[in-house]
Amino acid sequence: MDSLHHLVHPRFTSSTINPSCRTIFDSLSEPGLPPLAPPIVEIHGTLRHIACLTCSSLHPRDQFQHTLEYLNPAWTEFLHNAQNKGAFNLNATREERIRTNPDGDVDLPGAPYTKFRYPPCPKCLSKGDAEVDKDGAHVFHFSRGDDGTKKNTKGILKPSVVFFGEGVQPDTKIAADQLIEDSERILVIGSSLATYSALKLVREVARRGKGVGIINIGGVRGEAEFFEADSGLRLRLELPAADVLGDVVERLEGRSIDWAAHPGNLQFGESISGLGG
Repeated sequence: MDSLHHLVHPRFTSSTINPSCRTIFDSLSEPGLPPLAPPIVEIHGTLRHIACLTCSSLHPRDQFQHTLEYLNPAWTEFLHNAQNKGAFNLNATREERIRTNPDGDVDLPGAPYTKFRYPPCPKCLSKGDAEVDKDGAHVFHFSRGDDGTKKNTKGILKPSVVFFGEGVQPDTKIAADQLIEDSERILVIGSSLATYSALKLVREVARRGKGVGIINIGGVRGEAEFFEADSGLRLRLELPAADVLGDVVERLEGRSIDWAAHPGNLQFGESISGLGG
């Protein structure tokens, strides 16, 4: 995915792509890459920021991560040791390996989660809505109201992403729908469209008879309906996205592409230029 990001990213921070092209990404910004030029809609958010559950303010993830390491030295040491031993590597032995779930969560049986400390939202802290201890860790205080004891949970932070069971933010949905309205075609890159919020955008493009292209290894949810007879301009490539886009970048930069090397992978169209541009 890193190589794919570094291939695609420059095309959206330069004039190579026609300004009328509208793009929707789950995430594209990476450390070391320049800021993305609008319009970019990150449907499911980004790990670059953290969001406050109280005031909805956004904050840089990097500084938050450094504070977590400072507040939890034992956890930091454990993580560094695990990384050095290759415990997150799929090739690690069963005894050494730490299993990562599809959503990115890691389950550590017996880990002292209740002792994990984290900072509060800086904005809530500045307004006096959150409290910290001498080290800067979030402290929950209790108050007694008419309905009994209440726990003050203001200032809790979370990654600025849409978790399973949560909905896409209304303003994000509106922006994505507008891009679909304005676009002539959509290109799905390296996605199975497993999440409904992404699937329905492609469905809407197909319903309107606009062009649909898919570059992905393996099945894609709903693709059979996208490629029905007389469904409009279509392109399907079952190749590594980074390989395909590497050739596209060469074409955009004036170099030739030998698609004859992949004759069996072009479907529902005669060339990568089938979607126009």
